[in-house]
Order: sequence, then C-alpha cells, then structure tokens
Amino acid sequence: MECSARFIFGRRQTTVLCLLVVGLLPLAGQAADDPLFDLDLTEVLNLEITSVSKKPQTVSQAAAAVFVITADDIRRSGATTIPDLLRMVPGVQVGQISSNTWAVSSRGVDGRFTNKLLVLMDGRSVYSPTFSGVYWDVQDAVIEDIERIEVIRGPGATLWGANAVNGVINIITRSAASTQGGLLVGRAGDDERGGAVRYGGSFGELGHWRAYAKGFSRDPAVVEATGKSAGDSWRQARAGFRADLTPTTRDAVTLQGDYYRGRSGELSNLNFVIPPYNAIAETDQKLAGGNLTLRWQREVSASDSFTLQAYVDYTRRDWPLHFDERRTTYDLDFQYRSRHFSGHDLVAGLAYRYSRDALHPSYRGVPAASLVYPDVQPASAERRLLSAFLQDDIALVPEKLILTLGGKFEKNDYTGVEFQPNARLLWTPSEGTSLWTSVAKAVRTPSRIDRGGYVNVQLLPPSMTLPLPVLVQGAGIVDSESLIAYEVGVKQRFSKTLSADLSIYYNEYDKLRSGRLIGLLCMPARAPVPGCL
Repeated sequence: MECSARFIFGRRQTTVLCLLVVGLLPLAGQAADDPLFDLDLTEVLNLEITSVSKKPQTVSQAAAAVFVITADDIRRSGATTIPDLLRMVPGVQVGQISSNTWAVSSRGVDGRFTNKLLVLMDGRSVYSPTFSGVYWDVQDAVIEDIERIEVIRGPGATLWGANAVNGVINIITRSAASTQGGLLVGRAGDDERGGAVRYGGSFGELGHWRAYAKGFSRDPAVVEATGKSAGDSWRQARAGFRADLTPTTRDAVTLQGDYYRGRSGELSNLNFVIPPYNAIAETDQKLAGGNLTLRWQREVSASDSFTLQAYVDYTRRDWPLHFDERRTTYDLDFQYRSRHFSGHDLVAGLAYRYSRDALHPSYRGVPAASLVYPDVQPASAERRLLSAFLQDDIALVPEKLILTLGGKFEKNDYTGVEFQPNARLLWTPSEGTSLWTSVAKAVRTPSRIDRGGYVNVQLLPPSMTLPLPVLVQGAGIVDSESLIAYEVGVKQRFSKTLSADLSIYYNEYDKLRSGRLIGLLCMPARAPVPGCL
C-alpha cells in the first residue's frame, strides 16, 4: 500500500548548499516568473503529464499511481543529483551505496542493479541491456533545466515496453524557449565542487536554442570504522545543446544532444588463484558517452497528430574487474494519436531498436592474475527489438467514467514475442475526487549477463577442508520475468493547499531470476570440488 500527501505553505525557500546563481542577461530573470516555478496545489494536480498515456493528461485524470516532481520542488530541494531528487517520491526507494552509486527502485526489489525500473531522459531510454538496470552515475543534467520528473509506480509496459515492470521514471527538461539568456551556477563545499553555465538564444520566428556545459568533482567518503578513504571519488564533465523549431504552425521539431566524460571510483574485491587469494583495492571506472535525439511532432488535423522520434546513443565504461564496455544504440519510434471517433481517444505506435555492444574483460589498474567478476560470452553481440502497441480511452460516461484498454506486442532476440496488455478504469464523481483501478501485465526480458554470463562470486582460499582454492560461480540462463499487477487507488483534493492519494496493489511475479550456483571448481586445476577433497 502506498500513500502520499502534498502541502503548499507559501513561497519560502531554504538554501542548504553554498549556491551562486548569476543571470548574465535580463532574460535570465524570466525563470523566476515562469509559472512552472510557482504552482499552487490545484495547478500541480492539473499539470499535464505524458508518461501514463503517451499523451497530455492531468495528474488527477491519470488512472495510475503517478507523482510529479515539479520545477518548484526541484528548486526547493537543494539536491544536486537526480537520484537525490527521487527521494521525495512516495513508493520509490533510494539508497546511496557510495559517493557515486545508488540503488533506486519502485515498490521494493531494491539493489544496485535493480532490473525492473525503466528510466527515460526526454523520452530516450537509459535502461542498460547489459544487466537490465541504470548506471545512475552518468544520468545527469543541469538541475535548473529540469522542468519536471514524472514517476509512475506500477507497470507501464503497454506503452513503454519490456522492463517497465515496477515503474517508469521520465525526466523531462525545459524547452529552449523557457531557458533564454544566460545562467551561471556555482557550488562549493567540503566534499563537492562544481558549476554549470548555460546560454539560450533564438532563431527569430523559427524557434529557440540553448547550449550548456557542466562539471563537478566529489571527494571520496571516509570509512567510519577505519578512517580510511572509501575510494569512491567522482568527477565528470558534460556539454550539450537543444533546439526547438516551429517551421510551420502545425510542426514542431526538437534536436538535442549531450556528451560527457568522467571517472567513478570504488572499492573492489580482488580474487586470485594464487596467494593472497583475496584482497580489496581502489579501482577507477572511466566513463564516456554521447547521444543525439531528433523529434518531429505534427498536427495532422484538429483531431489527429503524430510524433516521430529517432535517437542514437553511445556509451563506454571501462570498469576494472568487470569489463570494458562499448555500446551503440539506434532507436526509431512512431506514435499516432486520433480523436476522430466520438468517445474514443486512440494512441498507436511502432518502434524499432538496434543495439550493438562489445564487452571485454578489464584489468586496468589491477593485477592481470585477478578473476574478473562477470565473464560474458560472446564478447560482442547485436540485439534487436521490434514492437507495436495500441491503446484506447473509451468515454463510457463523458468526463466521468473512462475505460482504457491497450496492449503491446514486442519481439526480442532472446525470448521471441511478448504480449503485454492492460485495462484501466477511471471514475471522477466530482472535480476533486478520482477513483481508479487497473490490471496489467509486464515483462522483464533477459539481459546480456542473464543469458550469456558467468559470474565469479567468490574464491575460497585453501583450508583444512578445502586443500585447494575453490571458485564459487553462477551462470546466466534465465528466461523472461513476468508480472501481473492489480491496483486500485483514490486521489482527493481537500483544499487549495492539501491533497492526498492512496494506492493499493497486489503483484504476482512469475519466473523471477534467482541465484543458483553451478558446480564448484578447484583452482587452478578446475577439477570438480569432490576431487579436491
């Protein structure tokens, strides 16, 4: 069961960090007058979101457990990272493992490699098919440029596809038109230093643009028990741009891109087949990547419109004791919305994704005799994903009772065709009250490590009972995990400054990934353990 409440108490703001914000031009002052920065509660509940149905609808009219972090929430929070912003979302668990590593999940099943939460940046998936999770240390933006973060608790697979099992997080940045002029941000403290610069201009009547650069450095934490460094320093630099164009009164085109480089440190366990067998060492991950997104929206008629989006994403992560990963992803997505038929609001779409990777063991900065943690075969692979979906909002009683029916077919290279349907019912007896219920199926398809990986869990040194070192190893042989979720919820606005929502859910999981050790091996002879004894 989940519940949340929102309270609005004036416009006060408390600054926690040492923060410097300088407007380079008078236009920068527009941010303070932007209505997204000063929403009262009624406006928050009537704020249009797109993540629940892939079309604009208000929070109160969404038949789902949805929470929106507004630009005003972000400004008041003092947070400098996206995971820290997510702490304010009910039903989302955020645990900080180190200076640069988080465990973020929805509705439980938390861990560093949480594999049932889909995360999007302006509609671009940042979910990694390597391990079915998110590298949070490279998900960043100029915090002041985030317009809102839409969080759906529960499955969203009918629209967003496989892996949107326990939730969907959609991080949406502000348009170029709302970030005109200059902005300079500086942060300084005992552990973290950094800043960002952004400038926006216009193409006349054609549209607007902005460009930014950002960098930061965070010192390693200190292990309380020993007083030594935790080896988790973090530094990163990134730059990017966005252009929003309106070539005609019916067309809107967005082109945006980012590039980043950085390092993330961590303490790693080393396993050897020779003495000392086990050790702990500081390692340093080298990170780099970039993306480019093109989105075209067109109003075909008063009732019909479509969106065509394409992006390319490149990422590289040299992770000692794991792998030197290079991945390039190409994605093409088409969505059509029609309200041509009375009482129906149809959304349909097609998508194709191609991902190519190379995963090679990395021994950078550690002895070559160390055993890498995952051994993924083959070292290079291609993965294709083809999908089609259809969803219809049927007005059984106009503006009072809405039935939503939808389904998505998705074909992947591991398990073939997966079907993910959903049904939702929304009843709005009064302007301030909404009741909803839903039943939906979602699937988490296997990752590269799930289907072709061997995980070297631990090497046991020789002992009286084990004369030779023994390797404890697991194997990736899993199938798709599936979920059928039953939900019911109510949203109530009591006044202009107080509202609450309550959701109750029951999840049935099938074929969950579980740990199964394969036969123990003696090292270095690699004979079965009984032979060692």
